[in-house]
Amino acid sequence: MIQSYKKYWENYFHFRGQTSRSEYWSVIFINSAISLLGYWLVLYLLGNLVQTVVSVADNSKAYWVVLVTLVLVTFLLTVFWLVNVIPFLSISYRRYRDTGLTAWAFTIEPVAICLSLAVYYYQTKVYESNISMPLWLIPVLLVLVLADFLIKILPTGTFNKI
Repeated sequence: MIQSYKKYWENYFHFRGQTSRSEYWSVIFINSAISLLGYWLVLYLLGNLVQTVVSVADNSKAYWVVLVTLVLVTFLLTVFWLVNVIPFLSISYRRYRDTGLTAWAFTIEPVAICLSLAVYYYQTKVYESNISMPLWLIPVLLVLVLADFLIKILPTGTFNKI
């Protein structure tokens, strides 16, 4: 598993070649574990920040230590995900190639990412104005995410046999 993660970072910009299911899902597992740990830490620090504010004055050292730590952890988590964008796309592309699909099939993933951003945009704007989300957005996004997931769990060379 650690070897797969090391290979993930070594192949940062490599879109050629293939990635097996075990390599792909090992990387997803490790990235998810890091993210969950980071988000848990943010929530824990946020809870401590609220408790500190309630129990002591705003200008206490404990308040500032928790606040700075919260900002630092949030920043590091954001940097982690921004640094992971390109290697994640490359490992996903290699996984698509491993199943035997053409390069055009990979358009599923960027379209799904763009639709996810659109859903997020509409969800944040719904309370600010009378903007409503297009009804077709969610079902199309769900179909694309499901197709992407199913492709990534397929065995090596599935579409080469057809």
